[in-house]
Amino acid sequence: MFEDNKGNKDLSSLRTGQFERGRESTMYRDLSSPKEIGGVGIILLAISTFNFKNIILLFSTLTAQIMGYIFILVSLYKFSKVFNNSKIFNQALIGMTFQIVGGIIAFGYTYLQLPFLKGLIHFTTVLGIVGVLYTSSSFNLMYRYTKVVFYRIFAFANPIAVVLSPLFFLLSEEVAMEALSILLLALYTILMIAFYTTPTKMKED
Repeated sequence: MFEDNKGNKDLSSLRTGQFERGRESTMYRDLSSPKEIGGVGIILLAISTFNFKNIILLFSTLTAQIMGYIFILVSLYKFSKVFNNSKIFNQALIGMTFQIVGGIIAFGYTYLQLPFLKGLIHFTTVLGIVGVLYTSSSFNLMYRYTKVVFYRIFAFANPIAVVLSPLFFLLSEEVAMEALSILLLALYTILMIAFYTTPTKMKED
């Protein structure tokens, strides 16, 4: 900074320095780790939609589903820490726990024919609906922070799919299972796109 012969001060260098310091101090959130973990989780969930007649393969798909939920939960836990909002993880934890319990009950009664689950099978729909509502709330928050519209599409479509899925069983059981698998695969594809289009870095507010 200097003065000219009229006494005017040159502030250009000062402004430039302030701009450089401002640019250097911009902080970024690193989303790469939760994004990758979520991507693995949603691939496992997509695999779990395949129907097999062999009981061992069916058990493998159930295992893939549970592992997929765990990976998604770890991902959302990390996102909740990055965005400093515990609701992202807490709501997903409640929702996915209900869905896992419902899935285990349905699998045990339908495929393992465990008689003591007969009284609980009617609660699987309730568990599914409550679980999906909590999970959708979590992904609505993900949209709010990341602005990735596929999170919102998934959050909107997921409860609709749960409401529609019992209608499939008005058809034959085989057709109903195939239709349900296709519906779930479509939902998981939406969420897969959401995770893979999430930026690896975001500017802090």
